[in-house]
Amino acid sequence: MLWAQGRDITGIVGMADANGGFAGATVIVKGSTTGTVTDANGAYRLTVPASATALLFSAVGIQTIEEPIGGRTTINVQLQTDTRQLSEVIITAIGTKAERDKFASSITTVEGKAIAKTGETSLLTGLSGKAAGVLITRNGGDPGAGAYIQIRGQNTINGNIQPLFIVDGMPVSNASDNLGTAAGNGIVQQSRINDINPEDIESLEVLKGASAAALWGTRAANGVVVITTKKGRDTNGKVNITFKSTVSFDRVNKMPALQQTYGQGTGGLYVQGQRNSFGDRIADRTGGLDTYITDPTAAGYQGFVTFPDGSQRYAIASGTAASPHGGKNARDTYDHTTDAFQTGHFTDNSINISGGNSRSNFLISYGNLNQEGVIKAYSNYQRNTARISVSSQFTDWFRASANVGYTKTYSSRTQEGDNVDGIMLGALRTPPDFDNGYYTGTYTNPTGQVFNNAHVSYRNPLGKDLSTIYSNPIWTINNNRNTSDVDRLIGNLELDITPVSWLTITGRTGIDNFTDSRLERFARNSALQLNGYLSKNWITEKQFNTDVFASANKTFSNNFSGSLLVGVNYNSRRRATLSDAITNLIVPTAPDILTNALNSNLTAGNYNSLIRTYAYYAQAEVQAYNQLFLTLTGRSESASTFGAKTDPSFFFPSAALAWQFSKLGALENSSWLSFGKLRLTWGQVGIQPQPYLNFTTFGPAGYADMFTRGLTGTSALYGGGYIRSSVAGNDFLRPERKTEAEIGVDLRFFKNRFSLSATAYSNYTRDVILSLNVPNETGYTIRNTNAAELSNKGLELEASADLIPRGDFRWNLSANYSMNRNNVVSLAGASVYTLPDSYMQNSSLIPGQPFGIFYSTDFRKDESGKYILDANGFPQAGISNEIIGNPNPTWRGGLGSTFGYKGLSLYVLFDRVAGNDFFNGTRGSLYNFGVHADQGYTVVAPAGGLKDVNGNTIAAGTAFQGQIRDFGAGPVAINQAWWQGRGS
Repeated sequence: MLWAQGRDITGIVGMADANGGFAGATVIVKGSTTGTVTDANGAYRLTVPASATALLFSAVGIQTIEEPIGGRTTINVQLQTDTRQLSEVIITAIGTKAERDKFASSITTVEGKAIAKTGETSLLTGLSGKAAGVLITRNGGDPGAGAYIQIRGQNTINGNIQPLFIVDGMPVSNASDNLGTAAGNGIVQQSRINDINPEDIESLEVLKGASAAALWGTRAANGVVVITTKKGRDTNGKVNITFKSTVSFDRVNKMPALQQTYGQGTGGLYVQGQRNSFGDRIADRTGGLDTYITDPTAAGYQGFVTFPDGSQRYAIASGTAASPHGGKNARDTYDHTTDAFQTGHFTDNSINISGGNSRSNFLISYGNLNQEGVIKAYSNYQRNTARISVSSQFTDWFRASANVGYTKTYSSRTQEGDNVDGIMLGALRTPPDFDNGYYTGTYTNPTGQVFNNAHVSYRNPLGKDLSTIYSNPIWTINNNRNTSDVDRLIGNLELDITPVSWLTITGRTGIDNFTDSRLERFARNSALQLNGYLSKNWITEKQFNTDVFASANKTFSNNFSGSLLVGVNYNSRRRATLSDAITNLIVPTAPDILTNALNSNLTAGNYNSLIRTYAYYAQAEVQAYNQLFLTLTGRSESASTFGAKTDPSFFFPSAALAWQFSKLGALENSSWLSFGKLRLTWGQVGIQPQPYLNFTTFGPAGYADMFTRGLTGTSALYGGGYIRSSVAGNDFLRPERKTEAEIGVDLRFFKNRFSLSATAYSNYTRDVILSLNVPNETGYTIRNTNAAELSNKGLELEASADLIPRGDFRWNLSANYSMNRNNVVSLAGASVYTLPDSYMQNSSLIPGQPFGIFYSTDFRKDESGKYILDANGFPQAGISNEIIGNPNPTWRGGLGSTFGYKGLSLYVLFDRVAGNDFFNGTRGSLYNFGVHADQGYTVVAPAGGLKDVNGNTIAAGTAFQGQIRDFGAGPVAINQAWWQGRGS
């Protein structure tokens, strides 16, 4: 009679591969809504009706177990990990767990070990090629150099273009900005996300769609990357120790091809110190030692340089029409693509100590990376990371966890860009007959005065004092220094309170704080800073974030259940920079002290910013018939960067619907379709304005023109003063808003051995902030305004296949493909907008065109596309700007293969970006200087002679450096005149 009214069943739920109980498992009476959740010890108690026949035990990432009740009052079970579902457990934008099969938004998961095994030292480059729709581009080849990451195209013009990074629920900085002269001199700074040791990462989720990221509002328009670090596990009190050591070697993959045929000079004549390599033919020289001008009384005597090995160099007489080689006799040539480079290497060691029991766990890790770059000197990267993670279930209703990570990095970097001290510029422009290996010595001028530490380069072959034009790359890497010294602390504390089984209240607070101390030093006789330069920059960022949210779950019936999450977020970001620099060093070899110059040669500046954000958010989920899964979210956000006269808060909603159609009766027991899900989402996210665009600022008074040195309010003559900025603050400034819709399908076949995911998306960003000119009578020249509109649409495909899934042999293939088409919809009436950081070819925005197209002049063409030629048979230069290229790729794809045999594995990854145009400024410069491999040919003018671009005639039978081409009006001479004119 007692049983007819119901009975109590108790038991312990554990894991088959671990000791202790399993907390949080769901126990439910089959066919009903009656259920409970196991406590911290894995224990449960459930009153079941007399009609109950079985219990269902389930958890995320765990195989569901059905146990018949029969006459039992105690039922203990051992759960098994569901290998299929394990990869389906994802971390959402707010840091909570979810099941991928019930998640409607587009998300790519990359395991931490997949990033670590790439052999890359940085997280970002290790992610390259592994996620559809994610484009990652290295910023440079220096050790620890930053990388650019773009998800689903360009969504802003002048705002933050990087995705938001979340580590264990805490937003962290990925700053990689430059300060001081480094900003214009090719110094590639680190991406701060690379401070994270890839060995500390458990998994990484890329939330690409607006619906997945909407809970982060104005920081989510460029996507969200959620990083989950490794935690301790239940080991029944035992301690696990894991050690990993990696050694890797790096070499420069490819360099521009250079000619080795013609020497320094111009017009076919050798000229020592000349910028070009249009000189004499090297093979025609006599060979042997050069003829120096050593007599101090002789014409052309310029003194001499003495090298460390005791050899000396003097001036060499220039060539003439009668003697093209002048005093240059040597036929030696040098490969300048290897001047500054070596085989780089790194060692990466990490140790992980972890353990725990059913209630508490811990993890301690340490990593040490030492990298020597491919540049021979002052190119290294050192990273030391330490992290502690602890978690404890203090009571059945209270759990606490904490994570603290410290990173110390130090790096030395070199100048790479288009500047006169850049190593690539100096090396590639050097003529093939000049030896950069002799880069320093002692110069003695014609009067006998001696100058030590001379800088010898091809433009200054004797090392004359303060006469450097282009730096010798070997001198640069041994004398100019650029360093970065970073201390960073990331930590968070999370408290979970579960007063009843269906309600959890979570409080999470964290901090991300780093200080970057940078030094730039140009030695005396540097090409850019002849009298020396020293700069010290200090950058400090501190981000504080707090979330408090409550999550309630309710099962309404066997077919309906739901959950509701409501929360509040506070975030503050402080940034401070301090910069000091001196020029004209008093003692060139003195230590790095800022007193080594006159006060008049010292400059200082600082900058401080603070951004505060307050937000309320909610998320509601409804599940129906275990097939339909609806998620609705909303975030109301206020920020200090919004204009005072605009709305105080902005709302960002989203909706996502997933349908598991594979659970339909006709497909549920399919032998070939293991799983099928259709996804449909819509959402809005935003981009915050940059700080203080909503204010009109003031700065030190300064006026200048092209004829004088100008006037400055900081001069002692005027006693100081400030003037209002010419950029007007905008009280009506509001966040940029991106609206996105996507549709997708996820499929798995043949017992989950093969999978395919496809997503099509379309997004539209309005209120894009644009710097617009305003009438001068307003007292300003520029106002930042919500004016532009951009759009993107694209397709993403991801697939994987376990070709050999069992036994000693394993073979897995993974592939991804994506295409994105962006469009500049509107520029508030402007016909063209040149991007502020564009160079030469005017990377521009034009309504109706892709983002950043190249807008410049090209050769003139007729309506059929043929060149319009001049009287000499050469294409005519364009007279107006036109679209000449598109830097956006047509498609991007990645293909990975993992082949394993027992304990060994081989991993190969191919990453391809195709269809985008590049502005090859290097090639044009090499043409202009005469060092490109295309210019190493010797051709002979045919009968009748040839015209060059200037109309000069090259007589028949005359040999010259160049090529013969026909643009449509007969053969013409491609020679120095062409390459230094229209052809460069």
